[in-house]
Amino acid sequence: GSNVGYYYPGDADKGDIARQVFYSDTRWSSLGLSLVEGFPVGNQMGDLSSLITWHYLDTPDEFEQRRNHTIYSQADNPSYYTNNRSAYVDHPEFVWSVYVDQENDSQLYVGGAPGGDGSSTLDFDLGTVIVGAAVPADQNVTLHKNGFDGTYYDISTTGEATSSVTGRFNAFAINGSGTDSTALTVGLGTTTGVAGQKSGSVLIDNLDVTTSGGAGLGANDADDAINFSLDVLNHAEASFSGVGSQDSLTLDFGTIAQGSSSPIIEFDIFNLIDTVGFTAGLDLDSMLATGDTGTLITTLTPVTFGSPLAAGSSDTSFAVLDSSAAGVFSATYTLNFSDENLPGAMALADLTLNLMGTVEEILGDADFNEDGSIDGSDFLIWQAGNGITSGATLGQGDANADGAVNDTDRVVWELQYGQSPLAAAQAVPEPATAVLLLLGLAVAGTRRRACCEL
Repeated sequence: GSNVGYYYPGDADKGDIARQVFYSDTRWSSLGLSLVEGFPVGNQMGDLSSLITWHYLDTPDEFEQRRNHTIYSQADNPSYYTNNRSAYVDHPEFVWSVYVDQENDSQLYVGGAPGGDGSSTLDFDLGTVIVGAAVPADQNVTLHKNGFDGTYYDISTTGEATSSVTGRFNAFAINGSGTDSTALTVGLGTTTGVAGQKSGSVLIDNLDVTTSGGAGLGANDADDAINFSLDVLNHAEASFSGVGSQDSLTLDFGTIAQGSSSPIIEFDIFNLIDTVGFTAGLDLDSMLATGDTGTLITTLTPVTFGSPLAAGSSDTSFAVLDSSAAGVFSATYTLNFSDENLPGAMALADLTLNLMGTVEEILGDADFNEDGSIDGSDFLIWQAGNGITSGATLGQGDANADGAVNDTDRVVWELQYGQSPLAAAQAVPEPATAVLLLLGLAVAGTRRRACCEL
């Protein structure tokens, strides 16, 4: 309706009217139609400045684009088609060049200040999650415009990126402040059902076609990019083998002599690779120990495991049989694992470590010279007789009366050293405190290793 002497078409249609007038001026100027500033007379149309302002405030919507095509198309409009399209609907960015000048000063950017060519980049590393986790939330981004002039811009996406605004029918209006901005919601429209890197970009193109505004302005304004990346990892898998899944391990120390050196067995725990480059680290959360755990000992604990164990790597631990007390022993360690602490982490299958061994009591008399004291002189007798395989006597170093002089007799001497034969026969051996020292030395000499990739 009328607005102080002008006809005003309303906010929803003012851009449509402007582009119709631009089309009429371009197409029918030879018949006397023309666009002017201020009040038109005769075949003139106006006001030009107002129409240009409207053009950037009300962009071509779906209705206007469909109408433009229907007026053109014989197939869609056989009775009234024109075979002409309005370039100002198809390419609204042409208006500034045709009706204003070749020096549009617009410059678009995201994030920090744009470069000399007008380009800018904003990177979002959404981090690392495990399959099945929620995709990180979308990001709110501000698209800025420097410059007083209006401009149209295109927003497109690549990969799995998403944007709340897309397409080429978007505009910044003419404004007197020299700056403007609009909000975008951008992110990754993906799922975490499959391991790998999820990525994509939102690309922003200043569509202005004028080239005389200067470096980084108008058509010289290089594109802007918002880049996303998200790593999705498969679950870890604990195993006693580096070449396949093995969820239980039995270590049998066999039979050893009481008081002999405590045997140590090395074992490894592997984090198997599911997807190369995209497998989660492995955490040892807890251990349940049952049985003779005071005699069958392991260095493995959640602390010594050094979580998280990277995919394709192994962690070495040790088991030891304490020989200080005789008996038949067994112990079970149930190892509880989970993924490293990332979104989507979960408890994993347990591993079971079984340990067993027998410590055989050795009876005998190491007072080889029968002087009532078991000391170094008895050791010298054993040393002299060591190697006799049959018919040996106590005086030759046969402590256990089996007719041979060997390491078993030496162990008897070690157990009874410093005692009288009577006291030695009644003594109960103390636990071998050296076991802990042996374990500590074993751990100190061990490093985490990388295992073969599957």
